[in-house]
Amino acid sequence: MGPKSDYKFITVDAVEGTFQPANKSVRSHAIRTAIQRGGSQLGASTALISQGTIRGKAHLKGRFRLGGTATKPKKPKNQRRKNTTEPASPDIYELLSEASLPPWIQRLGSDNADPFNTLPIPSSPSVDALVKYFTTRFNLNSTTTDTKRPWFPYAMQSALIMRTTLALAAEFLAATMPSPDPKLQREGYLQKGEAMRMVRSRLESRESAQRASDDLSVLAGVAMLGSVEAFQGHFSAANIHLTGLHAMITARGGPDTIKHDYILCRSINW
Repeated sequence: MGPKSDYKFITVDAVEGTFQPANKSVRSHAIRTAIQRGGSQLGASTALISQGTIRGKAHLKGRFRLGGTATKPKKPKNQRRKNTTEPASPDIYELLSEASLPPWIQRLGSDNADPFNTLPIPSSPSVDALVKYFTTRFNLNSTTTDTKRPWFPYAMQSALIMRTTLALAAEFLAATMPSPDPKLQREGYLQKGEAMRMVRSRLESRESAQRASDDLSVLAGVAMLGSVEAFQGHFSAANIHLTGLHAMITARGGPDTIKHDYILCRSINW
């Protein structure tokens, strides 16, 4: 009897076409053959897949993406639609940063309008913003028509004139900006209130009122308060200021006594 063969024939039923039941030796032979062939084929295919993955990764990295670059978060569709339909309004601080400052500030080489605290009133970020606005973008005729005799150096001589100047600048800014800054609006009302308090203290008695009539800064401050009230639409209050101003000018001898002060005369709404 010869050696035992590794191969066996499996027959099927010619009529039914079904496989005959496999015995133990047939199942063992099929499993051993599958393991031998599968190991070599799996190793070769795995190596090919790994090499292809490495080449594809390098190709994609150099062509379609940058290593270490963070992906920007996507904006929602409704937010993108809102940005395209509603343009952003200009910000006052951006406008002031782009504006060219006057020569006396440019020489200082500073972005602060008052780097040495020379203002006659306490400084703050809101005060500084209003000063920058007045010196760079404010164009009300009563204060900018004469470049040789500018208004701001005149206002620097008195806290009362400076406060009324900043109050008028805040009102003008609120009227020209599409979305004014509430902080600057509040600062304007604060400066107006402080100016009215200063005028009231100067007029509390007959003697102090007489001295106030002789003070040109008080006359200019009252004239500017009238302009602020008129700009706000408070015409009755503006008329009260102008009536008081007329009384003070009359008490000192009439308009001829102030005609030498060109800037003061220009600030009065005759």
